[in-house]
Amino acid sequence: MEPGDTRAHGDAAHDRDDRIGANERSVRWAMLLTGGFMLVEVAGGLFSGSLALLADAVDGFEARCLRELRPDRARIAEHVERSLMLVTALSPRIGYDAAAAIARDAHARGVTLREAAIDSGRVSADEFDAWVRPETMVGSEGG
Repeated sequence: MEPGDTRAHGDAAHDRDDRIGANERSVRWAMLLTGGFMLVEVAGGLFSGSLALLADAVDGFEARCLRELRPDRARIAEHVERSLMLVTALSPRIGYDAAAAIARDAHARGVTLREAAIDSGRVSADEFDAWVRPETMVGSEGG
């Protein structure tokens, strides 16, 4: 959003594909049911004083939720590349208004920020690659 924009912050979420919302709901229900059964097992173990029941709950959690958990690096890279928040790296170089115009254009056309920046003529490909470095934009200052 930028000054004067009257849209609510979450309006962009309504532009998503309906399948994504359905998949998210399905995953949430599965997590809720799995978590619910685990909580019942933990509560039963605490109530009855059964360490075996508690151990079984922990083993079930590890097997169903943690064992195969791996980051999808390709999907993460895709999300980073399509993130309009990277525009903050352009603002100090080309100014807030020009950077905001590039972000609006990228959003309107459904292209990456890089594509919109290059197409605008305000930023070359080399400049974009040198200025917009997501790996330097995250993390704690303390190291």
